[in-house]
Amino acid sequence: MNVHTNNTTDRPVSLRILDALDLIDTAESFNEAIFMAAGHLDAEQVGAIQVVSEEVSKRLIEIEKILTGVQEELK
Repeated sequence: MNVHTNNTTDRPVSLRILDALDLIDTAESFNEAIFMAAGHLDAEQVGAIQVVSEEVSKRLIEIEKILTGVQEELK
């Protein structure tokens, strides 16, 4: 986000949560690309990168659940 063009504090909390959820989706897409790209490495490297990628996915899912819960509470 460009701080000069998008002042998030001026936006309602519900919209900022949606922004965060969109960023999570983007991060998950990048993470999936890393996971798939790791398939072209040797077995040891693949395993290490894919384990980290899976852990990142788990964390992103947890963050998404928290933000979705907060969003529901705000309704």
